[in-house]
Amino acid sequence: MAFFDWHPNYALGIAELDRQHRGLLKAISDFYHALEVQALNSAVDDLLVKLEQYAREHFRTEEAYLERYAYPHLDVQRREHAQFIARLSQLTQRRDERTLGGSIELTRFLKDWWREHILKSDMEYRDWLLSRGVR
Repeated sequence: MAFFDWHPNYALGIAELDRQHRGLLKAISDFYHALEVQALNSAVDDLLVKLEQYAREHFRTEEAYLERYAYPHLDVQRREHAQFIARLSQLTQRRDERTLGGSIELTRFLKDWWREHILKSDMEYRDWLLSRGVR
């Protein structure tokens, strides 16, 4: 069972960022699925590393677009991205203690991040970029 399935309403209309958002959603779903099937801890840990790497890559790409097109709230995006990485690292360390609570908290954080950042904050810059011809 997928943690989240991609829905057309998630699309920004910017091909590279939509592709990355799909990849990020897949990484989150893969992590959730590994927990659900009680995969080996090493497999779950590998998925967390992949998720963090993918998120960092995506944030660099997204921030480059926003900087290039002078998005006025770029500082907010950067701050939210930095907070995500810090919180993910913190929760990953807690999960390293191999507690169920740590894994549940991490899963909840990822779900909330998708809803609050991707589906709200990122949607706020969509019209800005689209109006400047970014596709």
